[in-house]
Amino acid sequence: MVGIFGKSGGALNKIGFYGRSAFINSETDKWERNNILQRVREGKIHFLIVSPERFQLKYFRETIKQLSNANLLSYIVIDEVHCLSEWGHDFRTSYLALSHTIFSVLKLKNPIISLTATASLTVLENIKTELKLNHDDVIYKMHNSRDELNFHVLKTNKVSKLDTLNQIISHKEEEGFFSNNSAGIVFTMHVNGSLGCFPLEQNFKKNHPNIKTGIFSGKQPDYWTSPTYLNKKINFDDYKNKVQKEYKEDKLDLMFATKAFGMGINKSNVRFSIHYGMPSSLESLYQEAGRTGRDGKKAENFVLFSDENKQIPEKIFHPGTNIEYLKSYAKDYHGGD
Repeated sequence: MVGIFGKSGGALNKIGFYGRSAFINSETDKWERNNILQRVREGKIHFLIVSPERFQLKYFRETIKQLSNANLLSYIVIDEVHCLSEWGHDFRTSYLALSHTIFSVLKLKNPIISLTATASLTVLENIKTELKLNHDDVIYKMHNSRDELNFHVLKTNKVSKLDTLNQIISHKEEEGFFSNNSAGIVFTMHVNGSLGCFPLEQNFKKNHPNIKTGIFSGKQPDYWTSPTYLNKKINFDDYKNKVQKEYKEDKLDLMFATKAFGMGINKSNVRFSIHYGMPSSLESLYQEAGRTGRDGKKAENFVLFSDENKQIPEKIFHPGTNIEYLKSYAKDYHGGD
């Protein structure tokens, strides 16, 4: 029996499932893909890891239907299921189409396990609707907070934001942070432009030549040029795989990335994150910050906030301000909504 997982997870091989797990992605050639699917049919593969986009391909849908009809598909696991809501309406429309594909197109009756650690109540209600879940189907197995994560909200503006980033990194560098087998991530909301991960990383390298950096984004940056690796030019997808692997192997100190980076990264020694712009939601902030402190040790998360409304009282940003004051302010600010 095989389980279909909605997330890349090569780490299964490292914990005792070598030879019984496999993944199929856009770089898997036809021969290898057919070989993997044949091993699934023979019961040799117990864990098959794919992305939601795979379910949009006719051949794959037909294969899954055949496995289900032959009782070779035991269950489907959708990891990071908050993305069905959080990203489904954004740039990963395949997440939004996933439930329709499973229930209406394939008409699968196999059990579905959905996992997330960052769903708000609103997102949770959306997930329940999309996956036809009842209240009793939802189980909480974690605390809502992680004590090892520390958050710092720093007020900046467009001029001082880059200076603030450099100050944080310079301080880390002076402490010998990057020579202590520790790493960081700088999250941006965009790929290009003044707030984009690519131009930011290019600018950063000029001031910090000793820090090994990389970039990761869903799409290729506008002015990105193919680097040479092993005596040949590589495309952007190959580059992303390369830097992700190097980052996990502690060969890179700092990643500049959009929210496309992180879900496949289970790296224990990420000691800080810097959010160069306000994340689009609390879920995004918690998901991004959740990459840090995975070994249970203290980690810092810096949010660089540009105050566009000068009338917001300073008390709003003070960590000692109680929740009732924030609720009262929000109600007044939004006209009682």
